[in-house]
Formats: sequence, C-alpha cells, structure tokens
Amino acid sequence: MKREASRSIYILWLKGCLRVFLTDDDGNESTRFLIFEGRMGTAFPSFILKEPSVASIQSPEPSELLVLSYADRDLLLKEIPGFETMYRKGLELDYIASIQRIESLITMDSKARYNILMQTQPEIIKRLPNKIVADYLGISQETLSRLKSKK
Repeated sequence: MKREASRSIYILWLKGCLRVFLTDDDGNESTRFLIFEGRMGTAFPSFILKEPSVASIQSPEPSELLVLSYADRDLLLKEIPGFETMYRKGLELDYIASIQRIESLITMDSKARYNILMQTQPEIIKRLPNKIVADYLGISQETLSRLKSKK
C-alpha cells in the first residue's frame, strides 16, 4: 500500500472524535491517539516532517472539524495573536497524555489502566465501540467486557 504524507491538521470544535491508528501486515489495528472536542491532532510525525505516514486517521463518530493545511497552520501561528500559545499548550498537554499512556501500558495491569481511564476520560468508554476502547487500553475485548461487568 502506498503511503502518503499527512497534509492536514484537524481541530475538533463542538463534537466528535478522531482516532489515529496503525495497521500491521495482518490487518490488526493499534490505536495510537484519540482526539476529542476542543483538541487538535493529526499523524504528527508525517505532518511535521512531510514524510509518508504509517498511521491512518478515522472519525468513529460524526465530527465537526476545522481542517488546516501545513501552510494554513503556519499562517495562523504567525498572524493570530494567542494562536501559537494555544497550539503549544495543546501540544504539551497531548505529549504528557501520550507519555502517561505509554507508562501505563508498561507498568500497569489491565484493571488499573481501565480504572484510570474511567476516572480521567470516561467519555472514551461511553462513546466509542468496545473494539476501539480495548485496543486503546491494550487489552482484548473479552477482558474489557469482564472489567465493565465488575462495575
């Protein structure tokens, strides 16, 4: 499959979700990142480096998006007061969330990861299909079902 560079960054306004994920040679998907209202995202390595992306992006629910090209993003960063600060703070928060997620995948069992997700981002569990939630947590759908039934 021919890979293309990610040409857009997406800002979710009032509603929706984007999922950035990888697919292996056997068709198994692995969710890298979930983006909800008030946040922005893309396949960042591809978008910034202008290189082909190994990731795909989908909207698992109806979403309202502002789509910016690389040039549009740069223009907003340069011309709109406060946009650069908002952009940087958003990236910082997303970076922290990514590090915390990686650390949880390495150091916690499935029950602990599920409980933290319930406490910090319950919208993921409520809004998305079990397949995506389980994948995001790094567990099987069966394990997710058991954890949900214990609540």
